[in-house]
Amino acid sequence: MAMHVKDSAVWKEVKSFFVRNSGVWTEVQKAFVRDGGVWKQFFENGVQVSINANTADFDLESWLLLNTDWNGTDPIVVNLTVGDGIVVYASSPSTYAMTIDLPAGSLVKLTNYGSIIGCGGAGGAGGGHAVNGSNGSAGGPALFTANDMTLNNQGTIGGGGGGGGGGGSIRAYKQFTIFDGENNQTINIWATAAAGGGGGGAGWPTSLGAVKGLYTSGGNGSQINYTTAVDGLNGGSGSAGSGGPGGQVGRFYDASNQVMSYGGTGGSGGALGQPGSTGGAGSQSGSSAPTTYLPGSGGAAGVAIQGYSNITISTLGTIAGPTQG
Repeated sequence: MAMHVKDSAVWKEVKSFFVRNSGVWTEVQKAFVRDGGVWKQFFENGVQVSINANTADFDLESWLLLNTDWNGTDPIVVNLTVGDGIVVYASSPSTYAMTIDLPAGSLVKLTNYGSIIGCGGAGGAGGGHAVNGSNGSAGGPALFTANDMTLNNQGTIGGGGGGGGGGGSIRAYKQFTIFDGENNQTINIWATAAAGGGGGGAGWPTSLGAVKGLYTSGGNGSQINYTTAVDGLNGGSGSAGSGGPGGQVGRFYDASNQVMSYGGTGGSGGALGQPGSTGGAGSQSGSSAPTTYLPGSGGAAGVAIQGYSNITISTLGTIAGPTQG
């Protein structure tokens, strides 16, 4: 909260003020006034910054340079508040939702009533014909601080969830010999089902689920029992996307000679601060020489707070994901 004084008919915000205590001038950190028998705070040292709308990639230094008369080089005290229900989010997994990197000696007092959320990782593409499932992408980080901070976290600070891995598949293959009345013939049949795509990790506003794989079948005989695989679902608004189910496909020559391939389900995206799930493996029946296409691994969880050793906790709140530094 800010205090103002009138200077030459102009109201100006007081950045800091001092009281004389035992002959020593001491800077006031908080000041109170007694009103109706109740002490009420009317001043807190530092620049007041409030985030009252959903905001992407918030950089405190940039905000101060744009909105105050701070020179960008002197240490500064900032009281930073994220409003109730407000989401500060990252637009990509490679950026922080909130960055605090001020000159050495600065102090930030962060009060969070909303959510500070990293970007969710994308799901991995499903496997299929001659292709393994792809790995899900890592979730992005939420908060970075290079400066001393006191944290009153009444809300959530969470890294983005990792993307789910793409499902795996199996090429079902069979070679056999038949006698056509005159000669032995070598017959080949095969089928590879498409696997489901991995789901997007939790973040804000959207993380992408991945596409399903490709199927194939061939050789003699006819294709049977085909169903399509499904793309993974997007994550978003703090929720993870589920992986898409795998498809199936077969090849039929006769009742004794047929093969089936079943694609694995894509892995689900991770919740806030959690890794994505590994995709499901494929399966088959009837093959004498199957070839396995592996599922993808889930993406790593995004970091909730980088620079954690700089923070003094007054209220921990919900911290979803690892902390570092």
